[in-house]
Amino acid sequence: MCKLILVLAVAAGGPISIPKSWSARERDAAEDVTASVLAAHVRFLADDLLGLDHARPASRRTRMCALLALALAIGLWLALRVYATGHVAAPVGFQSNPLVGAGAGARLLTAAHLLGRTIGLLLAPLVLSADYSYAEILPVHTLARADVLCALALALALPALALRLRTRRPAPS
Repeated sequence: MCKLILVLAVAAGGPISIPKSWSARERDAAEDVTASVLAAHVRFLADDLLGLDHARPASRRTRMCALLALALAIGLWLALRVYATGHVAAPVGFQSNPLVGAGAGARLLTAAHLLGRTIGLLLAPLVLSADYSYAEILPVHTLARADVLCALALALALPALALRLRTRRPAPS
């Protein structure tokens, strides 16, 4: 799990900040190092997923055989599931999820409402419910609600704040 987080962190880091005073050769070398570090982490993660030993590096043939075995296992599971149930995913009825027939706008607004409700329950768990079944949380079809507007603003502001703080350079010491 730590390797997955590390790979995602390296991948999410995007381009590294290279000083403009570096020559083109130095910049290329830095980008090559970044790419090779990312490739090594992806390979380590793949080895973990395939159950290969890190102490003894596996050959390309061994990796391909392990990937083929994994693909066959997933294919067999899907085939058995379709045979047993008649479809890949279980059908979801309107009673289980009122958003089944809703459009993209209603789904987005309901997700914003749920984000606001979740944050509210985390900060002040005053209105709790033991029953979150049908008709407890209905689809939202309008922007004219304070909780939806606050949640949408929060959903836009937090990533913007994270990007702003990430690109800020540290003060020289």
